[in-house]
This record gives sequence, structure tokens and C-alpha cells, in this order.
Amino acid sequence: MLTSPQWQRALTAAGRHRVSPSRTPKRCFFSRSRPNQATTSAWVDGFFSNGMESRSKAPFQLLYIRSNDEWYSTIAELPTGGKLLLGPAPVFASMRETLVEQTGVSVFVSTLDRDFAGPSVESRSFPMTDFVSPDLPTVEAAVDYIDEQLEAGKGVYVHCKAGKGRSGTIVICWLMKHFRMTPEDAQAYLAKARPQILKVLCKREVVREYYEKHVACPNNI
Repeated sequence: MLTSPQWQRALTAAGRHRVSPSRTPKRCFFSRSRPNQATTSAWVDGFFSNGMESRSKAPFQLLYIRSNDEWYSTIAELPTGGKLLLGPAPVFASMRETLVEQTGVSVFVSTLDRDFAGPSVESRSFPMTDFVSPDLPTVEAAVDYIDEQLEAGKGVYVHCKAGKGRSGTIVICWLMKHFRMTPEDAQAYLAKARPQILKVLCKREVVREYYEKHVACPNNI
């Protein structure tokens, strides 16, 4: 089992922002299936693992961090100056500081029922249930909001809990709309930018619905 100093050194060596002792996870261990990846389990106020944020008052969430990987991913940079990023919930103040200082992000788009707005960051929440394909109106609203912010030249960070499913679904739909991609092409593009995403996002019903309505239909081109 890794001690707190070992955990901090692992993150520092990977180029991550140093975490203060007060925010150090309660447990840290190596995954049996992936022994070279440090896995942490963190207590975070207001969160509960497995998509139970709104159904439990227990301040618990599992936060998985791979020591050899960036925890956030840059998806696109636009001529307007806007930038789109994807990743896990920025639950620690140090994570939010890193995003603002290193990437210039000024907008958080959350799929959780809690946002992480701060003095230099505005946040908008589009709540979605984990492991469940979201409804089309929610995805449409999220994509439209992202478009507005990017057109204004802002940096946008889209997140769910782990940056793999719910947030990936939104970003795939944004890619399809902005670059006229098929679901499969958007999945392949996103997988190169962020290998951690779920491999079946392109097969989700809401993704196919979004494609048919906003990309495939000639009236919407």
C-alpha cells in the first residue's frame, strides 16, 4: 500500500499539481489488473460512488487516477480561441487551479447535480444518471451551451465523475455536429484524444438520435 508521500511523489513525477496533505486520499493502492497504475480512493464532500450523488448523503467517491496519464484531455482548439477539454470531476481545488492556470479554462460543464463554479470559473450543470444513456433534450442543451461558450472564445471543460461516459457522450455529439462526423468517426477521434473513454459511446441510443436529427438529416446541414 502506498503512503501519502509516495502517492504525492507519483503524481508530482507525472507532472500533476501537488495535492496538499489535507486533501490526500484515505487509501492508495496499485490495481491488481494494472500493477503499474496507481489507484486512489478519495473521500470528497457531497459525492458518493457509482452515480449515487443525489441519493446518498455519504461523503464518498472513488476517484481513479492513472499515474502515467494526464487526468484531463484537450479535444479541440477552435479559430475563435475557444478550447474544449474533457476529464473527471475537478473535486479538488488543486485540480481546478491546474485547469485554469495551465489551460485557460473559464467554463465548466458538469453532468453531475453539483457544479464547481469559482471566482474565475463559471459552471453549468446538465445532470445525468451514471451508466444510463441520457435523454436527447439534455444532450442538445449541453451541446448548444458548449457551442455558445466556444464561439465566445472561452475554454470549456466538460466532466462527469470519471470523464469516460456521460461527459464523453456530450463531447461525441458535439464532434458530430461541429465536424459532421458519423458516430463511429467521432468515437475514433475521441478515443485518440482520450483513450479512457468508454468504447461503446457511439452505440448509445441518444448518440444515434442526435446524429439522425442534427447531422444526417439534409434539412439540418
